[in-house]
Amino acid sequence: MSWAQDEWKNNLPHVAVQKINAMEKNIEQLQKDQQQKKFKIESLEASNEHQRKKTDQEKAEAANLKKEIHGLEEQIRSISVSHDKVLHELSTKDNRISCLDGQLSKMKSSLDKENNSVAKLKMELERAVASQNKNLELLEQKDQDIAKLSKRLKLSSSDDVFNAAPANKNNSSSEQSQ
Repeated sequence: MSWAQDEWKNNLPHVAVQKINAMEKNIEQLQKDQQQKKFKIESLEASNEHQRKKTDQEKAEAANLKKEIHGLEEQIRSISVSHDKVLHELSTKDNRISCLDGQLSKMKSSLDKENNSVAKLKMELERAVASQNKNLELLEQKDQDIAKLSKRLKLSSSDDVFNAAPANKNNSSSEQSQ
């Protein structure tokens, strides 16, 4: 077919044929360049599309990361608020513990005073019991002494009664005679 296409050039001068051949070669070269550029454009478009998809994915990922960061910031704020509350509660409880420690110290001091007072009262009670026991012993001894004296007195009084009886008889007979 190429031969049939070249047939029209037969009657043309040699210089014209050379120029036509040069132009045809130039056209072929331009067509090859066009094909290469078209391929390159298609490759670049495909690469561009790939990059655009990649960019879109990265944008979506960046948006997701921003959402995640925002969520984490909210969690941090929430944790910070909770942390502040816990610190406040801890401070309040520390103050309460200090107050209770002070009350405990006062109670211990008061308990020590009461224990000392109880110890003193026990000692006084022991002294009083000892004194009472001593007094009871003295009282028993006195009772025994009184009983002895009473016996003596009864004995001596009965002796006196026997001795005084004849005198009483005399007194009673003289009283009768009067």
